[in-house]
Amino acid sequence: MQEYAIGINSQEGDDHMPPNLLLWQSELRRASLLFGKKMTIVESLKQSVIDTGFEEVKEDIYKVSSVSSGPE
Repeated sequence: MQEYAIGINSQEGDDHMPPNLLLWQSELRRASLLFGKKMTIVESLKQSVIDTGFEEVKEDIYKVSSVSSGPE
């Protein structure tokens, strides 16, 4: 099973994020709840799979940076 976390994070914390980007991220999550299709299931996916009855569930988390300043 594979799931992607939505969101943009800064290694320096939210204080270094553009305010409109934080607002967009917050509104996207809020809208997904209003629509009935929560977009933040990745945080609870492992426990949901365990609660379903699967055993020995392993979770691998890979942090990927897709933002680049271009060729150097």
